[in-house]
Amino acid sequence: METRADQRARGAGRPAEPGFLGFVPAALVATMLTCAMIHVCFRFADRVESALGESASDAVSRLFAFILMCIGIEILWSGLPVLLAGVPRPA
Repeated sequence: METRADQRARGAGRPAEPGFLGFVPAALVATMLTCAMIHVCFRFADRVESALGESASDAVSRLFAFILMCIGIEILWSGLPVLLAGVPRPA
């Protein structure tokens, strides 16, 4: 007879992982939704820009550039310790 500890040891009670066949359709749907959102943004970008005006459009552009720079610095900051850990130190 199998005990509760044996069931836990073999992973009983854990939700099953979807595996490769569950992952591929989800990734395809996510990719198609992302492409559709980008298409809508590009399609109506000229209308949004004309509604905002030149100065507001410039301000929004600078704000997005700042946010993108912050994301890049965050990625650099989180990856720098891993990069420096692989650099050999002089003896």
